[in-house]
Formats: sequence, C-alpha cells, structure tokens
Amino acid sequence: MEYYNKILCVTFEELAGGDEPVIKGDTLIKNVGRGNIQCARQARGEGNYALYVYASLPKKYRMRFEEKYGLAFTLLADPERKVIEAYDVWKEKKNYGKVSMGVVRTTYLIDEQGIIIKANDKVKAADDPENMLKELA
Repeated sequence: MEYYNKILCVTFEELAGGDEPVIKGDTLIKNVGRGNIQCARQARGEGNYALYVYASLPKKYRMRFEEKYGLAFTLLADPERKVIEAYDVWKEKKNYGKVSMGVVRTTYLIDEQGIIIKANDKVKAADDPENMLKELA
C-alpha cells in the first residue's frame, strides 16, 4: 500500500500475487477495463508498477486484502463520501489560485460512545498528535 497523489493505493502484486491472491490478475484487469476498479497509475516504463485505488475495490476484495495482510484495523473506504460529508470535511479548497473540491485536513478526538470531544480544523501534522494526547490527559 502507498499513497499516490494523496490517494491510498495498492499494487498489482499485493492484489494478484502469491499463492492466495486477493483477486486473480485477469479478473483485476477486466474490472479495471469495466470501470469497477480505478487505476491510479499504469505500469508504463521500466521500474514503474500499476497502482489501484483501494477505495474503488469492491467490498469483498477489500475484506480479503485486510485478511491476507493481517491488518488489525479496518481501512476506511468512502467512495460515496458519506463519512466525509457527515464530518463536514468535503469543502472548497484553493491552491495557487485554483479552486477545487477536496478533503480539508481535520483531526477529531472521539470518545468510546462516538461523541466528538474535540475538533481541530487547523491541523499541523507535526504538532497535532501531541496536542490531541494532551487533551486526553
């Protein structure tokens, strides 16, 4: 897994490699061709490898991926933006004069009952984890 253009992606080898693949290689290619799975980067040129958007994988393949690699947590895939919109982080952004829609970096501190204790929409990656830990103390 890796991020490509700020999108969580998986490689062809991670999906179709090994004795028990998450998805067969030919099935993966067919799904990409049909538009069911998004290809973030094609494997063009020497040393390049294809990357597929994790969130675009059908649920059964995401579950198989998590089982195969022993992830102790469920990766959030939100292709319909339900969670993003519920947390009100899908907003207009400006970058070098260009206006586009995107996820605004936000940190939430949520208790065991799912109640938001603290929200920070002015996130500084270097300081935010420490500041949130202070809120817990």
